[in-house]
Amino acid sequence: LLKNSLKMMHPFIPFVTEEIWQIIAPGKGPLCLQAWPGSVDALISEDAHKDMNLLTGIVTAIRNIRAQWNIKRTQKVACHLVTSDAREIALIDSNRDMLKRLAGIETLSIEKEIPQTKNVATAIVEKIKCIVPLGELIDMEAEKQRLIQQIGADNKALASLQKRLSNDAFITKAPADVVSKEKERLQAAKLKIQNLEKILSELG
Repeated sequence: LLKNSLKMMHPFIPFVTEEIWQIIAPGKGPLCLQAWPGSVDALISEDAHKDMNLLTGIVTAIRNIRAQWNIKRTQKVACHLVTSDAREIALIDSNRDMLKRLAGIETLSIEKEIPQTKNVATAIVEKIKCIVPLGELIDMEAEKQRLIQQIGADNKALASLQKRLSNDAFITKAPADVVSKEKERLQAAKLKIQNLEKILSELG
């Protein structure tokens, strides 16, 4: 492992890697002339790869919820992970401490059914539903008003884009790349409004 690591790091820190190489592999010549490491199929585990993707997906989902709701990094959250898959339950349970540390979770529960809670933020990671109660973390009424105002402003912008793209003169005279960008802006605006409306509905 050390020898292969030295080979891969050599282009970036040649003096350090060469010094270590001459100590651990004396008489084998300069490190820059050694064969590049190859992958070993026997060491590749598809299950481990899948498990790691699931765990990193959960951490990313919780971090996104925290960012979305402006939850301070110092604030710990509660989290419910909903799955009925025995393998997923065992995987989450065995990595409970890591998930709590990386995602800023104070209490982590694994449920087989969705708990009856209100004012929550949710995310889906493969077949697992991540639920974070928001009640004590944000000012619910102030957040609702902020979202309503934001949705209103975005709907006005959306209407303006739709009007522009329904204008035949604009479509025929504007450069193709400009029209394409406006269409992309239209789709992004629609998606943003959908996400905001979803967040608003989650507040109850």
